[in-house]
Amino acid sequence: MPDHEPIWSCAGITRLREDDMRIEIEVVAHDPEGAITA
Repeated sequence: MPDHEPIWSCAGITRLREDDMRIEIEVVAHDPEGAITA
């Protein structure tokens, strides 16, 4: 996919159901150049 725009999402959470509940976020990035250009 040459010249594609970054994909992102955002979710607002003001309060979880229980005070002790937590969320887990997992992210995977694909960088075929290995940060050479960074």
